[in-house]
Amino acid sequence: MLIDRFLPRYHHNEIHGRIVGAPIEATYDAARDLDFSSSWVIRALFALRRIKVPERTLNGMLASGGFAVIAEDPPNAFVV
Repeated sequence: MLIDRFLPRYHHNEIHGRIVGAPIEATYDAARDLDFSSSWVIRALFALRRIKVPERTLNGMLASGGFAVIAEDPPNAFVV
């Protein structure tokens, strides 16, 4: 997995999967445009960190300058 380059050793591991009836490119684009505003966990974490992001999508978070893509393998994976 792409993240293994950055976290080669860890104490816990969980793998989740979901079969999606859409092309991989559309799924990848949808993941980058996913709106996190409805997630109380995301809202709480942003409030704790005092992060101001006008648009709570991955693309919006990247545009705010507080986040960065450190690795990407389109259309398969990205690490933020």
